[in-house]
Amino acid sequence: MSIAFLFPGQGSQKPGLLHSLPNHPVVVRCLMEAATVLEQDALLLDTTEALRSTYAIQVSLLIAGVASMRALRDLGATPALVAGHSVGAFAAAVAAGSLAFDDALRLVALRAKAMAAACTEGYGMAAIIGLTEAEVQRLLARWDRTAPGLYLAVINAPRQVVVSGRRDHLAMFMRLASTSGAQKTTLLAIPVPAHCVLMEEASTALRDAFASVAIRDADVTYVRNRDARPTVSAAAIRDDLIGGPESPVRWHDSMEILVELGANLVVELPPGCVLSDLARASFQNLRSVAMAEQSLHAVADMVKGMRSGPSEWRRI
Repeated sequence: MSIAFLFPGQGSQKPGLLHSLPNHPVVVRCLMEAATVLEQDALLLDTTEALRSTYAIQVSLLIAGVASMRALRDLGATPALVAGHSVGAFAAAVAAGSLAFDDALRLVALRAKAMAAACTEGYGMAAIIGLTEAEVQRLLARWDRTAPGLYLAVINAPRQVVVSGRRDHLAMFMRLASTSGAQKTTLLAIPVPAHCVLMEEASTALRDAFASVAIRDADVTYVRNRDARPTVSAAAIRDDLIGGPESPVRWHDSMEILVELGANLVVELPPGCVLSDLARASFQNLRSVAMAEQSLHAVADMVKGMRSGPSEWRRI
């Protein structure tokens, strides 16, 4: 039986997300560390205006995840497993002991700027709810015959997938999906077409940057975004982080792996509750909690009250 920490990605952001972090000395130190590395007040990143930029979104999510994780650790609440959704993978790598926080800050800042530069205005992502991955793939195959440029980007649940591309094409594809049986379609608050070939340059920039970054084998099991494989290997974690911008996120598969590894409680780090809601909907025997909905001490007590033990998995 194990505890898993989940770190949300872009789309979970909301104004004030850093200001609403737990009032704890470790959080204050984390914000100060971030300010030193970024050479700006981290608390300026979570305004409504600032969060219109990919840079502010991704960096603030990293800070929120790491600060909250460190506060939980300070209270004796530690995970045996970690997973991060999209940019949340960097916070997961820090939590796993594989990547230093200052390096993660620099890498995420570079990642965000490179993703924003790869595709300027007019791009985004849309969630398709009620259709399977295979059904969406068939619709995309039909679409590509007339106006190529849309891509399957995220598989969040058996019937919740996300598509990336130009916003005008996404609007038309959402209508096609609705007439093809989708229960709901939503344009996400994400200004870039993440997790597809349009982000190849961002992955290349990360690959170059990682050449001078120290990364080590993890202390706890890290579940990768790209293939949902568990690992503690520094090389495998690095490859997952590098390839993240241009590769689909197989989140539901990652959750299945966490359950197979013995997770009996998943804790979603701030700012959102999307990942815990997904876990609750798909895995009825899995207990899930979002820190955004509980106090720091309540979550810490819950984690410490659950028996956490080692998991069996094959090292890759």
